[in-house]
Amino acid sequence: MPYRIWGTRFHCTKPDCRRQQLVSCGLYKTVRRVIDLSNDYYMGAEYLECGKCHKKLPSWSMDILDQLDPAHRSYFPAVLTYHLALDKRVVALVKDRSLGNSTTQLARKLQEKHTHDYLERKLRYFSTVGKLLQQMPGMKIKDCPPYRPSPSPKWLLSVYVTDVFSRLEGLKSAITSTLGKILKMDSTKRVTKKLTGTGSRTAAWLTNVGNEHGHVK
Repeated sequence: MPYRIWGTRFHCTKPDCRRQQLVSCGLYKTVRRVIDLSNDYYMGAEYLECGKCHKKLPSWSMDILDQLDPAHRSYFPAVLTYHLALDKRVVALVKDRSLGNSTTQLARKLQEKHTHDYLERKLRYFSTVGKLLQQMPGMKIKDCPPYRPSPSPKWLLSVYVTDVFSRLEGLKSAITSTLGKILKMDSTKRVTKKLTGTGSRTAAWLTNVGNEHGHVK
């Protein structure tokens, strides 16, 4: 809740509103399920409204996040999609595209960790229920919520693409700010053949450019 907790002032992005300040109008009614390394958690948001056009935005909207400074923006924990969200710690694991590290393998590891965590929580739940039934035999007990399957490799890859597009301007700046003289240039197909999983056969050629400082792009 950047407006209530940090006191950050946000402005409406519509040109006709002329940077009208947004005000809080309660909590957003929808919570987002976020996929983490070992289990899921839910993320809420506050609702902000423009006093002129009455447009309402949740605090996880890109129009709101883009107005935060980099330090506060780093507190946002996940990459959002239409239905689900993926924690940044999982997104960091998707970035490794070397041999044997694919989204298919990551999806299997997530499924294993989520299943193990679900069984542990279910065991602790029934252990507590058993103690309560000894004290109150007639108490009605609800069953555990069903296990929710982990995301597919295709969805993990789509989240990674979304994350790359959100950092596109920074990547362009990093590439264009590399100084020095071009000393060597090499093109190869061998690296592209090492891509596995859903990323296999998605690239046909790789070109590297190096300078006198050892920077390779």
